[in-house]
Amino acid sequence: MSACSEAGNRRIHDSPYGKGEEREEDASRGTGNGAGFLRTHARVALLAGAFWYELAGFAHKPLPGFISTALLVALLACVRPSAGKPGTVWLAAFLAVLATAIRIQYAPIALGLLGLFFLRPGTGASLRWAHLLLAAAVFFLAVGVFDALTWNAGLFQSYVNYLSLNFSLPEFGGSPAYQYLWWLALASGGLTVFCMFAALSDLRRYGFLAALGTLILLTHTFMAHHKEYRYIFVVIPLVLLIGADVVVRLAARMRKPARIYGAAGAVFAAVSLTGILNALPY
Repeated sequence: MSACSEAGNRRIHDSPYGKGEEREEDASRGTGNGAGFLRTHARVALLAGAFWYELAGFAHKPLPGFISTALLVALLACVRPSAGKPGTVWLAAFLAVLATAIRIQYAPIALGLLGLFFLRPGTGASLRWAHLLLAAAVFFLAVGVFDALTWNAGLFQSYVNYLSLNFSLPEFGGSPAYQYLWWLALASGGLTVFCMFAALSDLRRYGFLAALGTLILLTHTFMAHHKEYRYIFVVIPLVLLIGADVVVRLAARMRKPARIYGAAGAVFAAVSLTGILNALPY
């Protein structure tokens, strides 16, 4: 066996991925597009989401931001690149419009997710365009009619009133412009800051998630009356996705990846337990 083959076998053996996932990771590197969110990344992100104190302890409450966040996570799951069936497109449009109707400031994420998966060129792109625009128009009009009937006013009148009363470009609201960043840092024990620096260090890989989070923060920064941490709840899953990917990639570079997973899990558990006990400074 050649030295090159032996090195390749050692690399696959030492990797925390399975052989199939290792080959997939190699292929994604070859494209140079920063892809490669594999099953291992998904499992770690799923565990993080299941045990992070803010999601486990508060996401079940029927508040607009929490409901919209759940809808957008479902949208992220169903609008994968290979999803082009009309039924899936209509479901994606429904989730995007409903999430935006419940929490209008989350529109940038809904539009970003739809644009990422459905508005790119390729086979059947024109048909996806048509289905998506038709579905979005139907659900958008339905929201307007429902709004008019429930408020006994014109189409989307409650949204017009909300936007006119809650946004003021010259002011930045009654709190500092960095207020949400400060809350995110405190509520995560500094883990959000780590994820932010990781995203900035590799924008080619994390740029899309970072852009969605930035849009949400900017949108809520310009709210004229007051700021509440729960308004930016949707940023938390984005941060967890980045953090999970960083941990898996660090572990893949180590001869003993269990040490990275163990250290990351210990820090994660400590912060989450501290948070659920209301012992964080926020």
